Amino acid sequence: MRSSRDKHRDSAFNARPIVAFLALCLACHGGGIKGEYKSSQGGVLNFKSNGKVEVTPAATFGIQGPTQEWDYTFEDGKVILAMPGEPRLVIPVDKNGCLNFNSGFDSTKMCKAGSEPAT
Repeated sequence: MRSSRDKHRDSAFNARPIVAFLALCLACHGGGIKGEYKSSQGGVLNFKSNGKVEVTPAATFGIQGPTQEWDYTFEDGKVILAMPGEPRLVIPVDKNGCLNFNSGFDSTKMCKAGSEPAT
């Protein structure tokens, strides 16, 4: 007959793959950002799961700029965008999950498509 200690050890061992899987899911998705975010001016950021974001600028004088692919990370409630040869752009995320660009002279909010209207 098996002791209760052996049964506990076996059940703890069987739980390890589940705990590892949950930890991996939290690391990949917890507090992150994904999907398409739009501004009222027409700019779009489309966050992919591979650490890449497609950046489509708002049209200027009716001319749409090209979509570019940048790198991004999500740290401490901020999205950090990086493009080779350019300074990093740090964007705070508000309590509604919207991105708040504030350059001092211009302020733009980008919200997930289908959520709070961008202003």
